[in-house]
Amino acid sequence: MDQLLKLAREIQDGKYRASATDDFASIYGELEDVIDALMPPNPVEIRFINGTGLVYKNQIDAGFVAGRVEYQSGGYQELLKVAGKLRQRIANPSISRDERSITTTLASLRRFRECTQYLAQPPANERDVQDIIWIMLRAQFDRVEREETLPRFGVKAYRPDFGVPDLRLLLEVKFIGSSTQVGNLQDQLLADLQGYIDGNPRYSSVILFVYDHAHKLRDPTKFEVDLRRIEEVADVIVIPGVAAGLSRPTTDTLPVDSE
Repeated sequence: MDQLLKLAREIQDGKYRASATDDFASIYGELEDVIDALMPPNPVEIRFINGTGLVYKNQIDAGFVAGRVEYQSGGYQELLKVAGKLRQRIANPSISRDERSITTTLASLRRFRECTQYLAQPPANERDVQDIIWIMLRAQFDRVEREETLPRFGVKAYRPDFGVPDLRLLLEVKFIGSSTQVGNLQDQLLADLQGYIDGNPRYSSVILFVYDHAHKLRDPTKFEVDLRRIEEVADVIVIPGVAAGLSRPTTDTLPVDSE
């Protein structure tokens, strides 16, 4: 991490050897999982004149890996924060052993596809997706509330799919099937979000999880970025659907006991 900070300073000052950016990218790749675990999501969207755009996962990525000078100052500050947290965990390892945060929860949910690989059939509806997520969350937290146990919010029954009281976190699951109108999905989420948080002091943020069974969100970037702009949205995760027959390895790919 100290070497990464040193390279970032050189690049930011504009006085660096030709290989510095390559060295930075290489070391950043080695530490990327650590950085992601210690830093909350902070995506950076860059729009071009022709209407296209790119989204980088944070200012470090945008400023030093992609070479966007305008994000290097912010990226360096992000690196300093990560370095401070890392030193704290090295000095007190017990902190990291019991770290259950929104960041670690997001990292776990992004492994949803890997968690379906030994199922006989991939998720076929929203309830299937919810059942898998329930197991993933319950493995981490002593208390996870499902829709039927969450309190009623106001005069309308706003019922997100999961609540994690320890993190003051709600999780809403959406399933995109063959009959789903993708254009209406964002409107549905926006309509419910305010009801999930307003007047409900037990929760302060929401993760939106979308399982695209029908592969209708060809480019989910715009969908994700727009929803992330809402203050209460901790993050948006879009998982492409697993094709039938690919979720469970065949027997001839499994290890065979020689005895």
